Amino acid sequence: MKKLLPFFTLTLAVLFVSCDPSDDDTSSDATRNIVETAAITADLSNLVGALVLADENPDSNLIATLNAPGPYTVFAPSNQAFANLLGQLDGIDTLDDFDTVEERTLLAKVVQYHVVTGVAALSTGLSNGSSIPTFQGEEVSISTASGVQITDKTGVPANVTTADIITTNGVVHIIDKVLIPQEVLDLLNGGN
Repeated sequence: MKKLLPFFTLTLAVLFVSCDPSDDDTSSDATRNIVETAAITADLSNLVGALVLADENPDSNLIATLNAPGPYTVFAPSNQAFANLLGQLDGIDTLDDFDTVEERTLLAKVVQYHVVTGVAALSTGLSNGSSIPTFQGEEVSISTASGVQITDKTGVPANVTTADIITTNGVVHIIDKVLIPQEVLDLLNGGN
């Protein structure tokens, strides 16, 4: 983290220029974009860290993308969701361990899998049994039978714990699991 601290600090400083850092309200006031909203939401600090790390690769521009007009829907993993995932990975204990171009590319694919472009889908607009294409290219499945759940290629659903955080360029739903696309599962399993 020491090598990323100056970059992370600079990035957050840029994000906070347009908002009052003492204001921790992420309700539906729609005065901030997705990145600004994530930056002031304590439970999304690992997501912000993942965005910053992924964007260290020259071909990644996730922060710029999520600062754009959109609209976007973001299924944002909570800090605990990231902790749970990192606890399952061999040799990767913290986000700082994504320290190669290849690992940051993998992280970028995971983050892209949480973004839906072209629509700001409120929880009430999600249809039971539907599938939604993500920015990464693969789909996630939606269930509304027991609250709103998003299912990735592992087959284990993520629960929406905080729904409908309205932003100027879309909507954020906080979820309790990091979603994993098939492309990443294949890479983690040695290409099988």
